[in-house]
Amino acid sequence: MHHSGDSLAWRGWLLPTSTIPPKRSPRKSAIVSKLKNVALPAPHTPSHSTVALGMARSHPLYENAQEVGEQVRDTVQEVGAQLRDKVQEVGTQAQELGARAQATLGEQYEHGRESLQELQQIIETQVRDNPLQALLVAGGVGMLLGLLWRRS
Repeated sequence: MHHSGDSLAWRGWLLPTSTIPPKRSPRKSAIVSKLKNVALPAPHTPSHSTVALGMARSHPLYENAQEVGEQVRDTVQEVGAQLRDKVQEVGTQAQELGARAQATLGEQYEHGRESLQELQQIIETQVRDNPLQALLVAGGVGMLLGLLWRRS
């Protein structure tokens, strides 16, 4: 224990001396006075673990472990760079594929629209040229749909 000013240090705890009762038994007084004179280790002195760590760093196994760690780090960085490059490449290919698909779909849509316009013109021409035939076909289709509708 170390005594300084108005406090008492014990095992890392700082206790105010006001918590110690002023009237003590002779035995307690002797213990307190002995504890006040105990020397604490200086904070700047290296501990056993610090010394052991310094010795371990000079050990060949530590050096080998450090080399392996550096190799692993370098390998991970290389793999990360390759992965990033592949992802960019796949992204670029996907964009190109999307653009080609959009162009193809646009062409197919335009072709389908043109075909429907041609079919509409053909039907209009047929109806104008043969109105009686168109009326009979339309009636037959209506009758067929009515029969099918009634059965279901």
